[in-house]
Amino acid sequence: MNSAKFSAGDFQVGSRYRNRIGTYEVKAIEGNYVRVVYDDGREDTLNTEMQARIIENIRLSAMQQETVSSQSSHRTRRRGISRRATTTRVPHSRSGGVAKGRRYYQSVGFLALRATLVEAIVIPSRQMRFEAEYEDITGSPIASEVTGLSVHNRDIQKWGDQLRVTFEASSVEKDSLDFGPDVSVVNDPGNRGQSWRINRNSFWWDLVQLGFRLGGNQDVDAIREGVPSGHKSAFDQGLQLASQRR
Repeated sequence: MNSAKFSAGDFQVGSRYRNRIGTYEVKAIEGNYVRVVYDDGREDTLNTEMQARIIENIRLSAMQQETVSSQSSHRTRRRGISRRATTTRVPHSRSGGVAKGRRYYQSVGFLALRATLVEAIVIPSRQMRFEAEYEDITGSPIASEVTGLSVHNRDIQKWGDQLRVTFEASSVEKDSLDFGPDVSVVNDPGNRGQSWRINRNSFWWDLVQLGFRLGGNQDVDAIREGVPSGHKSAFDQGLQLASQRR
């Protein structure tokens, strides 16, 4: 099995790929999106970065299953024929192909403790796809009682999913955070100067990859497990800063 990581730039017109909803063929590539047709005839426009994550998750899951099967088979064989190499597990990269540094993970640590709402507002025609992709990353379906998920009351196609994180911080604390050059922090209209929002879908999915979940208070320990070992100390520093009262 090819061990090269699939990235957003690997999509090709005419090629077929699979996500949790089904298999589709790419009809056109338009910037960061692909126009696709599923095997059942449905058409859709998909974000390449998000679909690449899903394809990679499916691939890694298959590789891990192959490893388990290979090891199980290995144990049942006689010792004299046990030289066959087992499949090497490939660690899951949660960075989406973008290098994340110490300041990023320190900021994520701060966010893990101060987040007040991880929210998704989806349009009706994309709700099933959103829920499938969320389950594909988290490994669990969205619970019926979960907070943070809502559906637009009108299916206006020019709207996309609105994914955002709201957190508490002073202006000084907010200015010390660095989530990357493409991620902006804006005032929460309901509590300007003390509550802030990040409205960027790709960043939202990166947080879900790390362990953030829809709703309010986050499982800090679970998120820390998703942080690369070389950056856990930076994450912990962010937690410490967030624990200090303003």
